[in-house]
Amino acid sequence: MKVAILDDYQNVSMILGNFEKLKKDFNFKVFNQPFENEDYAIEQLKDFEALLIMRERTSINKKIISNLKNLKLIITSGMRNKSIDFLTAKESVELGFADQVFDYNWASLLEYTPEQIEEYVKCAQNPVYFVKTYVKIVHVDYGIVSFDLWPFQESFITTAIRERFVVAKMPRQVGKTTTIAAMILHMVLFTENYNVAILANKEKQSREILSRINFTKENLTVENDIAIKEYPPYVINRCLSGHIDCVLYANEMNLQHHLDKDMQYSFFLNTIRKRKRFSPWLRKDKVEDLECVKRYYGYGNEKASHGR
Repeated sequence: MKVAILDDYQNVSMILGNFEKLKKDFNFKVFNQPFENEDYAIEQLKDFEALLIMRERTSINKKIISNLKNLKLIITSGMRNKSIDFLTAKESVELGFADQVFDYNWASLLEYTPEQIEEYVKCAQNPVYFVKTYVKIVHVDYGIVSFDLWPFQESFITTAIRERFVVAKMPRQVGKTTTIAAMILHMVLFTENYNVAILANKEKQSREILSRINFTKENLTVENDIAIKEYPPYVINRCLSGHIDCVLYANEMNLQHHLDKDMQYSFFLNTIRKRKRFSPWLRKDKVEDLECVKRYYGYGNEKASHGR
């Protein structure tokens, strides 16, 4: 099978990918420059049976797909790719996501049964099926039950996974948190290198949240809107930044401060390793000669700190 690897501008795919064992059955060609136009792309790709797409750069639209008569398979990294016309592609070619292909092969190496592998792939490709089949919730009257999604919840999950940005206008107490948690669980389980973020304005709540993030790993926010409202991003980020294994994560949340509080909290909860962490509140270093510089030059604090 002839395989075209598109948009590898840095020529790293053959180095980073484990292609050696595949070369006896597959003939790979790397395209490290963008195509001039659609006609040129068709001419260059007409003999290939599979396209391995690394980025959302080359547009694989209806015209290109229709004119690639030998094309049988399109594989892309991640769970979605805006540059591919999936509606057209699925009519004539097989579609694959690199994360799912990797997991399928890994499952084979672990000697799962064919039924287990088939079920795994079905869950990976159908988030609604996964949630309705395997996610459980606590019902007020019946205890632990399956998460039987309402139609609007199914639509929300499929849309949120398909689209990069989603705005949802919903009232209170309609299961938003639970639905999003179920969707995130699917993404974490079936998408490689996927980070998730959750987010108290009170010291007691802050300590409790830190404890859950650092050690117990229990989610405070499940069915608890109050916990989210009281989450203090600044305080949590400041506390975690005092630990060498957390400082990069805390800085990431400082950079992404626009995220909802629940997302920031989830990020820490699912990213930081479990351990006990204790440290005093970080303070600025005291400059012993700062007052002398201020009096001698007549500077303020900031100018004296930079000019001493």
